[in-house]
Amino acid sequence: MLSNLTIPPFTVAGVISSGIFQKVSDIAKKCEASASATIMPLLPVEYAKLLVKLQAQFGGPAYMHTAGVVVFSDIAGFIGDDAQFTTWLGRNNVMVPQPTGKPMWDKLAKREYETLIGESGRTFAYVELSTQKEGPIGRLTFELFPDLAPNTCDNFFKLCENGYVSTPIHRVKRGAWMQGGDPSGNGDGGKAASGSAIADESFHLKHSENGLLGMVNNGAPHTATSQFYVTFAPCPCFDGQYVAFGTLVDGAPLLQFLEEVEVINERPTRSVFISAAGKVVAAEGTGSLLYDNEDEAAQMLQGMHKARLQQREFQERKAAAKRIAAAKKGRDARRQVKQEKEAAVKVQAMTRGRNARKAKA
Repeated sequence: MLSNLTIPPFTVAGVISSGIFQKVSDIAKKCEASASATIMPLLPVEYAKLLVKLQAQFGGPAYMHTAGVVVFSDIAGFIGDDAQFTTWLGRNNVMVPQPTGKPMWDKLAKREYETLIGESGRTFAYVELSTQKEGPIGRLTFELFPDLAPNTCDNFFKLCENGYVSTPIHRVKRGAWMQGGDPSGNGDGGKAASGSAIADESFHLKHSENGLLGMVNNGAPHTATSQFYVTFAPCPCFDGQYVAFGTLVDGAPLLQFLEEVEVINERPTRSVFISAAGKVVAAEGTGSLLYDNEDEAAQMLQGMHKARLQQREFQERKAAAKRIAAAKKGRDARRQVKQEKEAAVKVQAMTRGRNARKAKA
């Protein structure tokens, strides 16, 4: 009962692989008000979705929140990050235990993440993407649902092991989806792991959000092979037509980066290709993360995005300079033609004048 609690119930939610989440969870579990605490470890994309809900619920403070952990209460309202949490506990006369050192939080975060990946019974796969210039730029990690589409998931796993590496992301439709997995690289090919097309097993998973992983077909039922898509936004028109069998759980900054790549006729102008893929298991260390955390991956991708914008600005300035030079050249040419015409008219007038005077003489 609430009357037995020293402070209102509160929730500590955060990215399970984040040291700061582990720190705040440790404080919540050990403080005098631990009975009021609910601990909610989440995968990165799950945490991002929670923040969106909190923004709608609490407004301004939630929109400003950027930490990998958030504390909130349906009664006390939005509390915030680790510093704001300890301040809130102090105001409520709750003794705050001294947390352990940062190396332990990071180690604990890694162990908890590996436990979730390796022992949860859930199924995960990753696709690592690279560019020719930057090399690996990050991983998209998906939770797959073999209970809904066992053959489709098995086909995807087998292609991750032998089939997807070196194939490009050949189509990016902004605001909708991206597409890859074609060995020919042009969007016209595809080969299933077994050599035969895959039957449409289930349309249970609806295309109601971004990050849905599904198989592309040729427009007819039961024709999916190796091409896959990942949604950037809800795509309800896919429901009942394409089989979705997974959802993104890690790599949201990379997915956003992919949506913003330069394209011509929906084909990326730069080579983005699959450099590694496979099933995520605990033995891989941090499981799905190529970088230590989402912030590092986001900073790297933001740097690439900034460089791309700078390159675009340079190209635009270069194009503008060419247009100005061409316009100036055109003006100079027109001026020269005009001057030549005027000179010709003067010569003709002088010639007519001389001829007239000769005729009078």
